[in-house]
This record gives sequence, structure tokens and C-alpha cells, in this order.
Amino acid sequence: GVHTGVWAESDRPPQGYVFCQTFARDYPKSNLFRMELINYKAWKQVGFHDHHLYIYEDYDMRIRLAKRFKVVYVDEPLSEIRCHSKGLSHSKAVRHFEALDYIYRKNMCLLNDVSKSDKEYVMQRTGKWISQVCRQAVDESLKDGKRVQAARYLVAALRYNPSIYSLRTALRIITPGIRNV
Repeated sequence: GVHTGVWAESDRPPQGYVFCQTFARDYPKSNLFRMELINYKAWKQVGFHDHHLYIYEDYDMRIRLAKRFKVVYVDEPLSEIRCHSKGLSHSKAVRHFEALDYIYRKNMCLLNDVSKSDKEYVMQRTGKWISQVCRQAVDESLKDGKRVQAARYLVAALRYNPSIYSLRTALRIITPGIRNV
């Protein structure tokens, strides 16, 4: 019953053909639009939810919908979202990375017909986000004593955004006994 805010209080979300913004999650608070009304025929055309996904199936669906259909934003709060600590968004970073990596690879082909600058924008913004999730997966893996797994996530993070990591993270993986590297 406690209202914590409105999704788009100050920023007006983009409308119309918003495929690149949707793929890049370039919306207020980096959150996608929610509680959308979608014609069943549109869902059918893009193939419904991907059953391979445990989380982010809505993100994947919105990417595919925004590629083919225009989006209109209604500036009226017509629904509420209940947040709690046991939701899927609180899953381990490893699970988040696996889903995001899958979605990114699966939908990259949808960028083939956009301009080079739009493609770079999506890849840069999405890569930065996924690499941040990878960083969390590295930290979780190290906390669990899984150095090989941490190294794999570090390599994945570098693939998505080479500028975000330093030698310090690699040293934390290689030399587990040293705390303040």
C-alpha cells in the first residue's frame, strides 16, 4: 500500500518505433515499459515467450515486439507493481547473466537492418549493462570459492565491455589469499 513512485515521473518515454531503445533499455530508470496491452495477433507473429528463459522473458518479448510494432505510452498510472525480496529479479547474478547473454545473442540479428550508429548504441549500452551483471557474477563466484567460474565471467565481461575491468579483478581471481589487491 506504500507508493514509491511512478515509472516515468520526469522523463517522457520514447514512443513509436522504439526497437533500439527497447533493446538498449533506454527508458526512465533503465526499466522497460510494463503492463502493456498487446494484440494477440502481434504476440503470435513474434513467437510468444521463449520457454528457454527463466527470467527476462518479458525483456526478450519486448525486443521482438518493438522490432515489428510501434509503441505508444499512456501518461496515466493504470497499474501497480508490488516489489518484494523473493522476486525473480533477486536471483543470483549468474542466472541474470546467462539469460541476458542468451537474449543478446539471440536478438543480435535484429540489428542487421538498423543504422551503424544505432547498432553501436545498442551494443554499447547493452554491453555495459551485461558486463556489470558479469562483474556481480565474478564477485559471487569468488565468494563461493569458484575461481575458474569467476575467470569465465571475467572473460565474458571483457567481451561485452572491455573498458570496465582492471588488472585488479584478474588478480583477485588468481591470488585468492590476497584481500586488498
